[in-house]
Amino acid sequence: MPHKARKHVSPDMSKCRKCKSDNILLVEYGPDDPEHYDGISEIQCQDCGARIGRWSHKELKEGECEKRYGGFNPLFAKAQALSKRHRRRIKP
Repeated sequence: MPHKARKHVSPDMSKCRKCKSDNILLVEYGPDDPEHYDGISEIQCQDCGARIGRWSHKELKEGECEKRYGGFNPLFAKAQALSKRHRRRIKP
């Protein structure tokens, strides 16, 4: 699970979404984690204990991790869109 945590303030992740505390840690998953992303994946509140996913913005349950891009893969979505456009062109 969490590889490293750092105290960091950025405009969209500066407070806990649940209790509005600014006593938070931004968590980056390690390279051996299947959901590894080179950056912050979740926000952990040190006051209320909430863990909020970076992309999904939902509260994560015990043992749950934030899926990379919130479970949405932008490369796959782009490929799907291109495929749909291609199918439209070849229809009789």
